[in-house]
Amino acid sequence: MNKTLQRLALAFLIPFLLGCGAGGETSTSGTTSVTVALGPLRDGAAPVPAGKYLVRAVPSGIPPIDNVRLVVTGGGMARVETVLPVTAGDPDPSVTLQISNGTRTFTAEAFGGGAVQFRGDNTVTLAGGAASVDIYVYPAWRPTRDDTGYGDPPSTPSARSLHTAVWTGSQMIVWGGLDYNSGNSMYTGARYDPIGDAWFPVLPANTGVLEDGLDSHTAVWTGTEMIVWGGMVGLGPVKNVGGRYNPATDSWQFTSMDGAPSARRGHTAVWTGSEMIVWGGDDTTIYGGGSSYFNDGARYIPATDTWLPLAPSVETPAYNGRSGHTAVWTGTEMIVWGGYSGEMGYYADGGRYNPDTNTWSGVSLTDAPSERRDHTAVWTGTEMIVWGGEYDPDGVTSLSDGARYTPASDSWSAMNSGDAPRERSRHTAVWTGTQMIVWGGEELRYGSNYGRYNDGGRYDPVRDAWTATSLYGAPSARYGHTTVWTATQMIVWGGDATDDGYSGGYVSTGGRYTPW
Repeated sequence: MNKTLQRLALAFLIPFLLGCGAGGETSTSGTTSVTVALGPLRDGAAPVPAGKYLVRAVPSGIPPIDNVRLVVTGGGMARVETVLPVTAGDPDPSVTLQISNGTRTFTAEAFGGGAVQFRGDNTVTLAGGAASVDIYVYPAWRPTRDDTGYGDPPSTPSARSLHTAVWTGSQMIVWGGLDYNSGNSMYTGARYDPIGDAWFPVLPANTGVLEDGLDSHTAVWTGTEMIVWGGMVGLGPVKNVGGRYNPATDSWQFTSMDGAPSARRGHTAVWTGSEMIVWGGDDTTIYGGGSSYFNDGARYIPATDTWLPLAPSVETPAYNGRSGHTAVWTGTEMIVWGGYSGEMGYYADGGRYNPDTNTWSGVSLTDAPSERRDHTAVWTGTEMIVWGGEYDPDGVTSLSDGARYTPASDSWSAMNSGDAPRERSRHTAVWTGTQMIVWGGEELRYGSNYGRYNDGGRYDPVRDAWTATSLYGAPSARYGHTTVWTATQMIVWGGDATDDGYSGGYVSTGGRYTPW
């Protein structure tokens, strides 16, 4: 790795900006001769425990930094843009510019492989003469705090997979999951603040119906509480219990079991604004217990702690019980799609459920994606985007395609597959407001595990185009992790980082990704 990459890769260790100006706009006549430099980029001054999250080498196969685009903007001036080439002989590119006086923002974007890999900015007030501006560029990824090896006690949750995570508006709440070493479910969790990169404890739910913990469950955020429901205890049996966690009071309240759906895992849960709708799933376990795939569910109303049954889906393709499907909430309907059952195999159909009328309607099959399970689906505000997953032509095989469903016209449209991420299932996806970000997962080829991934892609439905996510500083390859969208960042945490799935490689690490 050349000197430039070393410096760029470690730049994020020092959140330092030089010469920041006041927030108000200042304008004076004349110009300033400004020398802009990317550096000197230094290691962080604070000691870091060996092997921990602040020490990150740039993995092999990542494109080198080719050039840096520098843009200068501000009130009363024309935009200035220049490109600085980066070579081994010029590890710290710099340029001198004549910039009109006033409050100016200097933004640098480092490109590698045609994508922005690092970004940084500095706002200064120029008043004539000569000035220098240092810009420290940061990778799109920054790690989440992991003090499990040296905290006393550690604040980071212990390593796990098959857990859940929700975003509250200011914190990510991680809860439950499976501990590989013991084979037990967890009743612990924590709250993560991405601004302060800090973890805060969640009251353990080790009393009452959640005393054995849960994994493979679901979780929704209501605006004030996280509701967890269903899943398994360890590797079995399946459960139909749940709990409500209030972060304001750090307290738990258990959900009623009167009228709740039967015990299951592999189900989905969506939040409507006033109700949690649970649907589908199965009661199978790793030990071979259970053989049912469900086509039913119920609506949980936290205001009254009551369950209401869902009408049967007998007149739609969703009549067939399934698990490993997806469900999105559109604002008026829950749309279920795909999945698997032991009797019928893989599905390429779905249904739309309206809780106001307690009725189901069908989803068009014309131009729909092929059958699959363990895919992802996001709601854009007008469309449901389905992508990835796996099916079984002659051994389970992962997919790298998808489609967009518009309920207003009950129609599907194809997605451009050019530059899409590699085939995968058990990945995650979030909607940013303009793009779908797919990340992680594993690839299966005819029943063989082809590996875990720590890459992904950003899909823009307006342009029908994909852009790869950066690999600089990305978390290790994994599946069984969680992701949440914060309004500015995607947070990845936990999961199984082993290639074979049997080496106990559950992790307590993660990353915060900013999609520039």
